[in-house]
Amino acid sequence: MKNLTFIYFTALILNIIAGVAHIPNLAFITKPLLMLILIWMVWKEQIPNGLKIPLIIALFFSWGGDMFLLFERNGLFVFGLGSFLI
Repeated sequence: MKNLTFIYFTALILNIIAGVAHIPNLAFITKPLLMLILIWMVWKEQIPNGLKIPLIIALFFSWGGDMFLLFERNGLFVFGLGSFLI
């Protein structure tokens, strides 16, 4: 779990740097990666299945919202918003 935490915070710092320094290619990679790492961390963690599965589903839809918003110029903003609302 320590390795996943390190990877997560590395991706988080890179995502913050990408936002501050206006590096869209780096943000394009790190933004979806953050949610995927969180999903993996929840999957590996000792959480009762009654909570684990709904949490993974919520993180999946949040990841979907991030993915749709990466392509909002293609008219996918509404789908991203809908994914977050689910």
